[in-house]
Amino acid sequence: MTLKQKQAIDNYPIIAERRGIYKFLESDGEWKGKYCLVVGANDRKRDRIISILLLSSDGVTNYGRDCVDVPLSTHEARFVRCGMLTYCKRNMIGEKVFQISRHTMACVMQQIKIELGLVDRSHTAPEVEDEVPDYKKMYEGLLDYIADHSIGK
Repeated sequence: MTLKQKQAIDNYPIIAERRGIYKFLESDGEWKGKYCLVVGANDRKRDRIISILLLSSDGVTNYGRDCVDVPLSTHEARFVRCGMLTYCKRNMIGEKVFQISRHTMACVMQQIKIELGLVDRSHTAPEVEDEVPDYKKMYEGLLDYIADHSIGK
């Protein structure tokens, strides 16, 4: 990323608020009907690179169990594929169109943990309302569990 690109992102007026659904802008800066959900922590809302999930109009029937139903507005719903966590430059998000509930975000975060293999799929209920997980701690716990249950012990 060039210094000019970094400055453009730093001066970009839209901030990436957690739980916000935004218009997703293509590389040419145009909106072509896509939306995204910001999943990164609010203390990173002005970062150059942000964590997002793209929204889709196709749900569980096309993509499987990693989908969570999220509202795009009070009258329309979309789906996020929690296994498709990605990143984008902050200036690729446009106007904010909706903010999902803390409960819906907790469901999304629980499914992300499942897709990363940090939580057993059988635990489907969100553990904590909209808390940013400590992935490092969860990963280290997974490594400890594997070490304790390895074959030959």
